[in-house]
Amino acid sequence: MKRTIILFCVILCLLAGCGVGPKDEPAGSGSTVQTDAPQEVPRVPPEDRNQAFFCPGFVETPDGCYYGLFSEMVYGTMIYFCPRGGDAFRPLCGKPNCRHEDENCNAFCGGAFGYYNGALYSVDLSEENALLITQMNLDGSDHRVVGKVDLTGIPESGFNLTFHHGKLFVMCHAAMNLPLEEQVDHLLLVDLSDFSQKELALDFMADTQFSSPSNFWKDKAYYLSGFGKNALPGHEETKLCEFDTVTGAVRVLPVLDNASTYATDSTLYYLDSCLDGAGNPAEHPGFREYDLQSGEVKDCGMPVEDAWNASYDEDYIYVCSVPRESGKYQTLYILSRDYKLVDQIDLQPGQLMVAVTSDRIYLTDYEPNGNIFTSSLPIAYYLDKAEIGSRKLTEKPVPVVE
Repeated sequence: MKRTIILFCVILCLLAGCGVGPKDEPAGSGSTVQTDAPQEVPRVPPEDRNQAFFCPGFVETPDGCYYGLFSEMVYGTMIYFCPRGGDAFRPLCGKPNCRHEDENCNAFCGGAFGYYNGALYSVDLSEENALLITQMNLDGSDHRVVGKVDLTGIPESGFNLTFHHGKLFVMCHAAMNLPLEEQVDHLLLVDLSDFSQKELALDFMADTQFSSPSNFWKDKAYYLSGFGKNALPGHEETKLCEFDTVTGAVRVLPVLDNASTYATDSTLYYLDSCLDGAGNPAEHPGFREYDLQSGEVKDCGMPVEDAWNASYDEDYIYVCSVPRESGKYQTLYILSRDYKLVDQIDLQPGQLMVAVTSDRIYLTDYEPNGNIFTSSLPIAYYLDKAEIGSRKLTEKPVPVVE
């Protein structure tokens, strides 16, 4: 199996930077990481997937943020770190004279990474039909293989990897060169506390093909799916599926073709975009609230007419407009959780929102005429969340330090 396989859907892991991460206690010790930077308790625990993160490789801890950037030089993901209140991301490596150009660099993590119990975990491809799980300290040192994902019986395929809530989610996408009846996706779950493995909803997956995950909340995972492998081209219907990792139950929610979602114990919040899947004006756009118990849907209106996609956190809704002037720029609207416009800023050509942390909104930068799926997209700017509501939001640079 080629290393390119495990990097499926991880190309958008971003960032660049040359230094070391925070010094930490041994993994699993329960001790607090100590740095000179001011600490802030993240609104979302580091081991949980923040629903306001747009890229797969991003972790916020009290000491700062870790960010994964795909590197063609090592053909894998490199981890970069910015301390709390810092103004640059740097490779998570403190090796003397390291040039951060190969797999021996402490910042190298293969295909994906996440946080659990005082350590970072990454995933890479082995030679034995398995994905290896590696643990490292929070400063990137002491890489050691601690577990694996057994892929026995699963044909060669692409993978979508996500760490959340002390678990590794592995969506194994069906190999397209197989006969249609044999093209079955598999969702594997590995518990990082003991590396036990189970497969979710095997029967349900038989006639369902999945794309990237939408979001995660506690013991629930939400994946977008296209039903019916025998559907005619252009007639596939994408829906949102909820997986319960405790009971193994799965249910289909009446939310079509939508990644702009935010889940809680009781409610699924989402935006029906102003454009339909074909790029035409939608008939009934607007913000919705779906009651996960009763199934009732509340229409919350459309405070900004050109709302294209959205992400949420506990404080705000972050809405990107339809690209203006042939994609040259977008407006970022910031709404309160009761759908009132609080602030807005025009993003410059090539800027995309990457992640919303406890104190910042990180933006990437790319060449607007380039291919964003194969380019390196380092974080370039941030917005200070303390400025929201001032009507004076300004982009602050986050230089790439090599």
